[in-house]
Amino acid sequence: MKTPKEKAKELVEKFIQVQDNTEFKTTEENYEKCVNLNKDLGSDVDSYWKQLAIKSAIKAVDEIVKTLSPYLGDDNAREYWNEVKNELNKML
Repeated sequence: MKTPKEKAKELVEKFIQVQDNTEFKTTEENYEKCVNLNKDLGSDVDSYWKQLAIKSAIKAVDEIVKTLSPYLGDDNAREYWNEVKNELNKML
């Protein structure tokens, strides 16, 4: 099993992959504007997408924790996922 820190990093990387693999459907003119804007903004765009990936991962972890039942012995899992969330929050 991965450490909470490793799992947090893995989740962020997965959300970044989703962003990278999402097809952006628009007109050619708007696409060119976006490409130029990304070039102008440089690392700010990368930072924005990483923050979005981290926040998405936090939401996903929140949903996982909601599904865990204290009545079914999920306390260790709840603790693990809360530690993952703490690691994600450190990335913000």
